[in-house]
Amino acid sequence: MSKPRTQSSRTAAVALGAGLLLTAGGIAAQSALGSAPTTTTTASHGPAIATAAVQPGSTNTGVPAGTKLTIHSGDISVTKAGTVLSGLDIRGSVLIHAANVVIKNSIIRGGAAPTHNHCILVDTDSKGTNLLVQDSEFAPTHVNVYQNNFCGSHFTANRINSHTGVDTMDINGGSVLVENSWFHGTTHYSVDPNHGGGPSHNDAIQVTAGVGIKIINNTISGGANSALMISQDAGKVSSLTMSGNYIGEGSCSVRIDDKPLSGMSGISLTSNRFSKDQTISGCAVLMTMRISYSASGNVWTDGSAVAIKRYG
Repeated sequence: MSKPRTQSSRTAAVALGAGLLLTAGGIAAQSALGSAPTTTTTASHGPAIATAAVQPGSTNTGVPAGTKLTIHSGDISVTKAGTVLSGLDIRGSVLIHAANVVIKNSIIRGGAAPTHNHCILVDTDSKGTNLLVQDSEFAPTHVNVYQNNFCGSHFTANRINSHTGVDTMDINGGSVLVENSWFHGTTHYSVDPNHGGGPSHNDAIQVTAGVGIKIINNTISGGANSALMISQDAGKVSSLTMSGNYIGEGSCSVRIDDKPLSGMSGISLTSNRFSKDQTISGCAVLMTMRISYSASGNVWTDGSAVAIKRYG
């Protein structure tokens, strides 16, 4: 899916100051946030597990079991460097406008159904460098053809559980590390205005630009289009590594297309494992002829070698 990602100004956002820690036990800097919410929820799935030897899934991604979450209603706009958001159940979107922000042990659900392309976490501001998101869940409550989950660049995502949106992650710039996370359950629409009224091009992870992207030890289940879609719709892509992932579904699970530019280099696929559930039989990886890549150790779940298909 190659539609642009823009964030709506739907509700008054909350500006958070440097070094703030928002936890289930209380909310710091009440002058910035107003009254602390009193309702709490509790994460119910298993504990987070950092080891890369374990396949990411329901028991080791997202908010650790037993974490008490404080509900925050409305959007949060982070404008001060060093802000930490922790232990929150956010019934709105989060917009990053500062460096070195941390989001952990939290759920982001978004707000009302959007009326144009929208992400529930947006990190596209040039000031929003070095974002860390870990042990958190992206679970949009109101999903339609415009709703996506985590969009941006210059971030690290570790042990996140992202699901339900049309796309569950959109990477549109470089310096990205995605690891030990679970992307699944994308939503498909047979009529999507972003594609001239045709069907949605839903992807678990979509890359449209970026130099220096690492996608390592994740479980990535595709939508109707792909599990992992890489193109150059927003700019050059190079130095992109996919290693140790568990990948399945989609028409072809991984599709790499150099459009609208010509050529792409530095693509590496190593030790990825593919399930045989693509709608195009046997199509684990499909890429255009103009792409320069290296590949080794990519296998189906039965241990047989994966063949990379080329076209164009």
